[in-house]
Amino acid sequence: LSHKHSTMNPILLVKPEPFSQEELKNIKDLVTRKGFRTLHLPGITEEKSLNLYRTGEISISDMIHSFPANIAPINDDKPFFYNVQKSLPKSLLVLVLGTLFVLIVIFLIPIFSKNVNRNKINFKTNFLIFTFLGMAFMFIEITLIQKMSVFLEHPTTSFVTIITTLLLGAGTANFVQSRKELFTNYKPVVYLVILGLVDIFIINQVLYWEGFTSLGYKISLIGLLLFPLGFLMGIPFPMVLSKLRERKSRSWVPYFWGINGIASVLGSGVAMIVSLSYGFNISYIIGIILYLSIALLIRRLDFLKN
Repeated sequence: LSHKHSTMNPILLVKPEPFSQEELKNIKDLVTRKGFRTLHLPGITEEKSLNLYRTGEISISDMIHSFPANIAPINDDKPFFYNVQKSLPKSLLVLVLGTLFVLIVIFLIPIFSKNVNRNKINFKTNFLIFTFLGMAFMFIEITLIQKMSVFLEHPTTSFVTIITTLLLGAGTANFVQSRKELFTNYKPVVYLVILGLVDIFIINQVLYWEGFTSLGYKISLIGLLLFPLGFLMGIPFPMVLSKLRERKSRSWVPYFWGINGIASVLGSGVAMIVSLSYGFNISYIIGIILYLSIALLIRRLDFLKN
């Protein structure tokens, strides 16, 4: 069934013996009266692509592509059973485009301001670093929350477990890094990239382990697996902030902190769009690529400083 206010409503009626013409007519009248239309009623209505596939004129992939709704088969990497719209959700597009507009405006303000000394702090490089930091964190976090929902038996359990583990790890790293600078260069971000790739490989295997039936064991396993990743994810932000302070640019700290926050919102929306379109693994890999870009940008900062 499809409705004028939505793409599709997955309702399928079956019975042991064929529907009579009277039954089919009653179904059609009821559906029409409720504001819906049928996609297939034997002998009465049939979607064109379904008819072409039934007669062998097109392949199943062509039928899926030409169908008015998204009926592509789902898999563990894209388990969106009710994502029947072929276009992206308007709410996500509004979120991403609106946040991107705000980010661009805030970027341009210092560019066109005559009273701001941007060269002193390598403005564009720092802007990219804090933007990528906000987006990369959300790419990893949002993807893991979605990906672990089945393994942890409920989306709420996945949300609480992933958020708690990553933020606890990142908070610990922030605390340690602020008290004693363990890292001052790009190397911890490289370690993050390596560990992130190892983690996603293990997670893709863990999802199919049958030995874990206790939810407590599952939460503990994911916590132990992701805490080190969260710790490394929490190092770049305070490290780059300290580099700003070393250059006597404390006045820029609130600005870049705000950039990081806006980029986090942007990253969450883009991560959802990528997950819907290409799957969790691609979304996660984009987060890893962003962190690799951050490592290269931090290395550039150190090079310019020297």
